[in-house]
Amino acid sequence: MKTLHLFLVCVLLTVITHAQTVNITVDVTQNRKPVSPGIYGINNVLSDDPGSQYPNNTSITWQFLKDAGVKLFRNNHGNNATKYNWRSKLSSSPDWYNNVYPSDWDFSAKSLQTNIPGAQGMFALQLIGKAASNANHNFDDWDYNGSQWWSGVSNNWAGGGGPAPYGNGGSGDPNLYLKDWPADSTVGILDKWFGTGAGSLNLSKTTFQYWNMDNEPEIWEGTHDDVMPHQLSAEDFMQKYFAVAKKARAKFPGIKLVGPVPCAEWFWYAWNKGDGTSGAISSGGKNYSWIEFFIKRIGEEQKATGIRLLDVVDLHTYLAASNIANLLQAHRVYYDKTYDFPGANGSVQILGATKEYIFARINDWLNQYLGVGHGVTLGSTESGWNVYSGFNQMPLALNYASTLGVFANNGIEVFTPWYWSPSYWEVVHLFSRYSKNISVQSTSSDDNNLSAYSTTNATNDSLTVVLVNRYNATKSSQVTLSNFTIPNGTYTVLTLSNLPADDVTETFKSHTNNALKSSTVTVTGGIFTISLPAYSITSVILKGASGPFLSATASVNIASSASSTGTINVSSNVAWTAASDQTWLTLSAASGTNNGTITVTATANTATSARNATITFSGTGVTSKTVTITQAAIATSLYNVSTNEKIYPNPVIDRVYIKLLDDISEVCLYTINGTLMNANKTNGLSFELDMKNYTPGIYLLKIITQDKTIERKLIKE
Repeated sequence: MKTLHLFLVCVLLTVITHAQTVNITVDVTQNRKPVSPGIYGINNVLSDDPGSQYPNNTSITWQFLKDAGVKLFRNNHGNNATKYNWRSKLSSSPDWYNNVYPSDWDFSAKSLQTNIPGAQGMFALQLIGKAASNANHNFDDWDYNGSQWWSGVSNNWAGGGGPAPYGNGGSGDPNLYLKDWPADSTVGILDKWFGTGAGSLNLSKTTFQYWNMDNEPEIWEGTHDDVMPHQLSAEDFMQKYFAVAKKARAKFPGIKLVGPVPCAEWFWYAWNKGDGTSGAISSGGKNYSWIEFFIKRIGEEQKATGIRLLDVVDLHTYLAASNIANLLQAHRVYYDKTYDFPGANGSVQILGATKEYIFARINDWLNQYLGVGHGVTLGSTESGWNVYSGFNQMPLALNYASTLGVFANNGIEVFTPWYWSPSYWEVVHLFSRYSKNISVQSTSSDDNNLSAYSTTNATNDSLTVVLVNRYNATKSSQVTLSNFTIPNGTYTVLTLSNLPADDVTETFKSHTNNALKSSTVTVTGGIFTISLPAYSITSVILKGASGPFLSATASVNIASSASSTGTINVSSNVAWTAASDQTWLTLSAASGTNNGTITVTATANTATSARNATITFSGTGVTSKTVTITQAAIATSLYNVSTNEKIYPNPVIDRVYIKLLDDISEVCLYTINGTLMNANKTNGLSFELDMKNYTPGIYLLKIITQDKTIERKLIKE
């Protein structure tokens, strides 16, 4: 009897759990961030064959792509981009014997610009140093096996290789089908595309801002072993990256450089070492994950040259999900610091952490090495799940919708899945065509299983709430709308559910012929309750009254040095004023109307602790908003000085003695306000800095070695 009672209690608790209403609150004044149209992207759908009148599939027309709402087209063909020759319009295919085939990027770009005005295209710059030269030495795959795929298609048989009688019995000679391709050659495509002289295409720089910095370089010894049988070091790659990035920026100042394009989760953290192993990168006595090392070196080179070398940090996000339950939580990998990712590998081995939150980590590294206000965004230009069996369209759709929602909430700039489920057409159409362009705060009482992703427009009178129900059961949700004026009434609901139980059948045909089901919901007093089908994606499309509103960036962090700046974004439809409560912080404007931007500028913080200021925004008919400005404490050191390394004395009367374990390349002295007083090039383990003629006060000492930068506050007596 006790067993029966326990069973009934468990059943009752399960029923209650599934029956509980999930409470959601949407506040249109909080966490407002522009939604990048670049997250509605796709890979390789454009034809690179001038003989084709369609995109790269006869069932996909230009009108189909417009109806679906695709905004970004990445068309560099992944691994084939690495050895692309834009002059000859040829590319070597590492996944097919390294054979060389025609590929006309000019045609792809011109077709996109002509047929979908306003869309964005993404191509790639080559860094490996070799490019296809001719197609005269291809392996004859047709005679060999009728051009059928088999496990050996990645053999290096172009250039006279392959089994007898088709080749020499071994690998081919890459010199027969490749040529040298230095940085000047790779960036020459920018002159051809955007120049105005004879032979130039006069393409739009706005349409083709995004350029991948090659593709998956950390595994070149595997994908491009005809050129690189042993992997180059991470630092050698960085030098190739810098050479191309600098020349590209000089030719096209507005270019968006997108890198480093690592292939999967392990290689977010690891680099191939050329000896059959891969792992962390050692530099200056410290181990770094690959992405941290990449950002660190970008920061150092930018600081040394004054040239911007990175605009979007791009990861390929092929993740491991062995079952549907894991798939439905995979969107939490990017920012959720509480999520133990079952597929964690690189983070475990390199960082010792099962919690990935990889994009949050990258934001921290960007702030650390590039400084606050760096302006670098994040993206993913490849992702996919097709290698896992058993996933049908609805779980894949839920994962894609959840990822789009998270990316919109966090300002991700580009997202172009490589594997494309038929269900993705439905999802991208629902988001791109019905959501608005400003993400706002949504909170859920059960966010891991039922999330809301909400967007509004600039005038704050339209709101779309996307509800993603990851439960395999019907769920009720009550949604409360905060700071959004909406008349009582019925509003349109669009629901996506019960997609085919395969990953083949196409349901999306056009904007008006698709799997969306229309219904209505009643809003009363800014609240509505809605029943959500099992495994469903539901958009509630609301039209509000255009009432007064005011919101601003919640907080801003700025550096300690003098004249450090930060930016506050203001969203409003009324006139407003702004005031600082601290004299050390000044504002670029004390008032404005509607949307605007204010730059805050600080004096130097000479204290060893951070300090705060509060900016108050006020307007007629709206609740005042406050923004917290935090200025960092003065830097004392960018690393911990070893017990065998000395910088003394401090305070100083006449001379400062510096003794390190690394060769010192430069010693600089600045005033606390950032004015350079003395710069010394040197080479050795020690240095003496004469300060006897300097005015007493606080100075900043900067010491640069090959592997690190040290900053120390000095007191001159």
